[in-house]
Amino acid sequence: EERVLFRDPRLTTRQFALSPDGGRLVFGLRNEPTGYTSGIHSGGHLMIMDLASGETEEVHRIEGNPGQRVWTLQWSPDGDHLFYTKRGEDSRTWVWRVPVSGGPEERLWAFEEGPFDAMIRLSPDGRQVAYTTYYQVMEVWMMENLRQVLMAGEER
Repeated sequence: EERVLFRDPRLTTRQFALSPDGGRLVFGLRNEPTGYTSGIHSGGHLMIMDLASGETEEVHRIEGNPGQRVWTLQWSPDGDHLFYTKRGEDSRTWVWRVPVSGGPEERLWAFEEGPFDAMIRLSPDGRQVAYTTYYQVMEVWMMENLRQVLMAGEER
């Protein structure tokens, strides 16, 4: 059966995760309904929905500036904390932890300087972390004899 759980123009497309017990869903809302939808780019909220009742509550507010994107959203194995990754002003991506019951966020560790963003996944027992990062390199190339290459293509 298909049904809409939540609808809001501020909803992000990459921040959501099912709790370990399958009863709750955490997801991200952007501050503004316009702009990029693939993440919280300049501040937003982490919301938790009780899937049985459909009730939602804000569990955490994420402050940020443009370029400080939040990507990963992950539950701790016991369901007591949420983890997320956020690119900081220092050009590093940091892993943060926030208690589901409320309270201050805690910055845990950072990836090396340079990766644009990083995503994490915890093992079911919480003892291992898998992560991905990516780099983006901008280059300008020059192609010589372009006219000859294009002309040769027309002859075919």
